[in-house]
Amino acid sequence: MCVLFRAYTERDSKIGFWLRWLRCKFSFVARAPVISRGSHNGRSLQEKNLRGLLAKFPTFESRSVYRFAIAIAGCLFFFSCSSSKASYDYTIAFDPEWYALSVPGREAALTAFTTELIMEISKLEKVNIGVYERSWSNLMYALQEGECDAICSSLQPYLFYEKLYRFSNLYLMTGPVLVTLAKFPDKSLEKFNGDIIGIQRDSNGVLVLEKYPSIIQRTYDSIPQALIDTTKSEIDGAIVDILSAQAYTSDLFQGQLKVATPPLTQEGFRILSMKNHKPELIRIFDRGLARLKSNGTYATLAKKWRLTESVEK
Repeated sequence: MCVLFRAYTERDSKIGFWLRWLRCKFSFVARAPVISRGSHNGRSLQEKNLRGLLAKFPTFESRSVYRFAIAIAGCLFFFSCSSSKASYDYTIAFDPEWYALSVPGREAALTAFTTELIMEISKLEKVNIGVYERSWSNLMYALQEGECDAICSSLQPYLFYEKLYRFSNLYLMTGPVLVTLAKFPDKSLEKFNGDIIGIQRDSNGVLVLEKYPSIIQRTYDSIPQALIDTTKSEIDGAIVDILSAQAYTSDLFQGQLKVATPPLTQEGFRILSMKNHKPELIRIFDRGLARLKSNGTYATLAKKWRLTESVEK
């Protein structure tokens, strides 16, 4: 079974084509009725103004054509939507702005990684999965109203959520990591005794370091400042989310800093479906994801888009 991938934009382009065809097919020139002015060879200014005003309004026939064209366009739109959804076994929606994350400049990479990953799972599992874009504010609504079968979500599988939804395994980890000087040997947080670790204000780094009372915390208003102080050895490291850490250590601080630990929490993105709606989709996704990891395809995609590999604990 062939793999199909089509975004809404393709459907819209088809509708635009048919609307242009209808416009050309039923184009007209609105003609104003001729107003006789007796034996005058020329027309008065009032007559010219009146003809100009009437010319702006379509005739009854032209209005009928407009109604017909609108009806045809509506039918085309309806059948386009129906045929688009009918061609897929499952549909998955995601927010292309990745509003749940604060990763300016990484949106395109996250979108490309997600869509390519789902396409690879489609090939392995021999199912047709459609991938759609939805705004963050409408994403959960689309799932609950059955407009898609699953969504890409950062929601964590807490007990009260599991009563409503089915969760896949993590396909992308976004939790915090420890960033240290590149020349320092790797070591776990348990071995940081009396060392100073920077965290961003109001981040979950506070919760992470609560488990290690021997570590001294220093709070920063911004991640870059914490990393700069790390390069100066004013602090021994910084707790930073994995996506930001990878971006900084491969760009501004390349060769100076490194990611010293795997993600310290199980935060990340999964696909999420309603509890009683197509339960096999989650099983298919998890099975395909495991196969991609075992054959090396997942690692290739993660490296291609400079993202971390997910590891289930």
